[in-house]
Amino acid sequence: MCFFFNSLNRFSETEFIIAFKSQIFEEREQSNYYITDRNYSDETKYYYLNIENDSIKTEISYSEEESFLHKIDNTFYFFYTKSKGCSYDLKKYLKDYKFIEIKMDKVDFRDFFYQNGTILGWNEYKIYLGAIYSNKLEIIQNIERSDDGRIISICLNPNIIFYEKH
Repeated sequence: MCFFFNSLNRFSETEFIIAFKSQIFEEREQSNYYITDRNYSDETKYYYLNIENDSIKTEISYSEEESFLHKIDNTFYFFYTKSKGCSYDLKKYLKDYKFIEIKMDKVDFRDFFYQNGTILGWNEYKIYLGAIYSNKLEIIQNIERSDDGRIISICLNPNIIFYEKH
């Protein structure tokens, strides 16, 4: 089993929460592919990282469901699909910050803008507009790209969407 880099969130000058997502590759003629079966546990592991020591010292927690942690200003947002799972352990490390848990039906985006309970999120091919009610994200509308372009980023002022054409 190998892990790839998932996210990095700084919460002091030298301290970070770093996450890795598990992934297995099995070789075949064309390219690599993912193995997903009942013996494989797809998980995200969250670690405490202090760059003064140049080492990852502590595994904080892990989540076997889709989840991710994202920091905006002095607030951490923990998105999850089924249960809060590892959020309790993450909160202990981030006790000096506002910590908001948001339940989603499916984790379809990682880039987002959040203001006053409204989320504008996007991935390579879709833009989502949602609202948070009782710490649950409800998607109000989604816009899917009809051509073969990929969304690179969204600039909210002056309302520009950057995308890449294949």
